[in-house]
Amino acid sequence: MGRRGARVAAATVGLAVAVALAAAPASASGSGPAAFVGAAPAPGSSVDPTSSYFVLHAAAGTTARETLVLTNHGSASVTAQVRGVDAGSAVGRGAVYGLPSDTPAGVGTWIQPDVPAVTLGAGKQAHVSFAVRVPAGAPGGQHLGGISVSARAAAGSATDSGSSNVAVDVTMESQRVLGVEVDVPGALAPHLAVTSAAIVGDAGARRLVVKVTNAGNALVRATGTLHVPALGIQRDVVVRTFVPGTSVDVDAPWPDSAGTARYPAQLGLDYASSRLDWSGLVGVGGVAAPARPRATARGASHGGTSPVPWVLGAAAAALVVGAGMAVAARRRATPAPGRRRRARAAAVAEGRRERRRA
Repeated sequence: MGRRGARVAAATVGLAVAVALAAAPASASGSGPAAFVGAAPAPGSSVDPTSSYFVLHAAAGTTARETLVLTNHGSASVTAQVRGVDAGSAVGRGAVYGLPSDTPAGVGTWIQPDVPAVTLGAGKQAHVSFAVRVPAGAPGGQHLGGISVSARAAAGSATDSGSSNVAVDVTMESQRVLGVEVDVPGALAPHLAVTSAAIVGDAGARRLVVKVTNAGNALVRATGTLHVPALGIQRDVVVRTFVPGTSVDVDAPWPDSAGTARYPAQLGLDYASSRLDWSGLVGVGGVAAPARPRATARGASHGGTSPVPWVLGAAAAALVVGAGMAVAARRRATPAPGRRRRARAAAVAEGRRERRRA
């Protein structure tokens, strides 16, 4: 299939920095060492040209096996959880993946590690094999899931430096996901479709949301523009990896000055060898005219490969936005009444600023 560039090689580390910055105003105590477990395909694995994710060719009803290498980059022993996760799509990004706590319902259920957890000493490595069991009824095409490796750091606590009556327990969990692409024999048929369009939100925070679904069986890269000429709305759109069977919301701010009138909106997306052209009348009252999607083919897709590059990679991954590192916070005391009044005033001021920006 067509190759996608590296997706987020340092997602787990980047998210750890974000968590550390968020906690900067507080003083921490009792926190354990960070738990960063790296993962990579084992030598000899069936992978993409960059060796960053797995690419398997397997017929429906068969089982394929692969192996990944885990590395404990932390300074203490850690137990890594290994499991299959589903893949999704997002505007402006490559493929996104489920969290360790999510229950897979798609390709993630095909991916079954030999062991669910591995304990690694500091600086140590381990090999973990996994099976990819393709269901007997799996349709031909490109299917995407991920093999997730997650580890929790020792729990710690933090106290608000400005007050002694607020405390927070913090647990950090790192997650690294490697994509697992499963190519089941069959002709590829890329197909994108608009399934809904609406104005959502309340006054001062309304948005136009056009939902686009990959109704085909191929991984594609989609680029284009959402446009409402009468209101001067124009948004460039890119979906670096659009996973079959998933949807994305293409959105743009909707001005209150539009009132209750309806305006012509257009969305055009180029993908693979085709183009999606959609138009409709949209407004606060809904879509007045039926959406009119039109897909035009510009050439034949290749039966064995996706005709465009996409972004996947060793998705350390899914998680830069999907929360590769989960932070659970629990308040053990109620802020003083004065603090609540200040918080309410700050919220009102922020709401006014948001309305001015809109």
